[in-house]
Amino acid sequence: MNKKILSVFTAMAMSVCTFVGCSDLDSEGNLKEASSYETVETDEVRFKVRSDFKDISDDMWQGYSYDGDKQFSIYEYYDSEGRMSAEAIIDYCNYALKDYDNCHSEIIDCGDYDIVVFSCDIEEGMNTRYFLNKKDYDLSGLTIDVNYPDAEDEPLMRQLALEIFESAEYIGEKLPKQTDFECDYFSISIPDEYIFNKTNDNNVVIKYEYMDSLMKKNSTLRVQVLTDSEYTSAEEYLDSVCEEWIDKDIEGAKYEIVEEVHPVEILGYDGYCASYAANSPVLHNRYVYQRYAFEKDGAIYTIYSSIPEDDGHEQVEADFEKLIDCIKIK
Repeated sequence: MNKKILSVFTAMAMSVCTFVGCSDLDSEGNLKEASSYETVETDEVRFKVRSDFKDISDDMWQGYSYDGDKQFSIYEYYDSEGRMSAEAIIDYCNYALKDYDNCHSEIIDCGDYDIVVFSCDIEEGMNTRYFLNKKDYDLSGLTIDVNYPDAEDEPLMRQLALEIFESAEYIGEKLPKQTDFECDYFSISIPDEYIFNKTNDNNVVIKYEYMDSLMKKNSTLRVQVLTDSEYTSAEEYLDSVCEEWIDKDIEGAKYEIVEEVHPVEILGYDGYCASYAANSPVLHNRYVYQRYAFEKDGAIYTIYSSIPEDDGHEQVEADFEKLIDCIKIK
């Protein structure tokens, strides 16, 4: 995140009190106005922080220390959490942080947008993450991660985080959405509810654009063409893939064959299909991986899906089958 300091201090009125040893909350628990603010600009967002926030940023993240032992980190998650519903974000945090103690979540209605709050105990005290959330909103995905030593500090941490959100404005360049991909071997036009998560030569990765469930967040469809490969046939390729993955043991996750390699028709071509499954060591869930493969003019075409085996997986499987029909082979 590249930052630029636009103004070192912008004077603002407040009651007579130095910040050293003085709470930023008044007697009624409301956040006091700061004596001055610093305006920070990144490639995509502009926001203000209080002048008593000490900048501890580096090239990888935007960070500030406050009152010595409290740390604010500001992230821009526009390509992941920014496209998730509030409920899906909470489910994601519950999965990813299930090994932490005393986790709790809530959704704050801020009028123009929601703030998703997720807190849990850590060794150093408490961690709370605040996600700005609204579908199709430029700032959706802006996230503030706060570490602080005592749970009693949470009301102040919350108001300081909300103050940053209130000052934020999106200044990035909105690029047109890519809905078409074409290479020498195939083309594909995807419906509005999907995005190209990655495109590279003869390889595309497709995901849901808006993810209203953890199932949709963690599901992926990939289309790839192998040229000049070591395999002489699509069947040999799939046999090799299954053998490779069955021998893997990633952090205790043992892979198993669900369907052996068998003949199928795919996109009008004679091909093969196989599927295997394993528990995810990260999200503690069972995933099913299905691969199709067929040959044309010496190249091996492969279509690969990764879907968690959880509530709603049948709908995702049906959605991906329709996506596969959008592929046009040259």
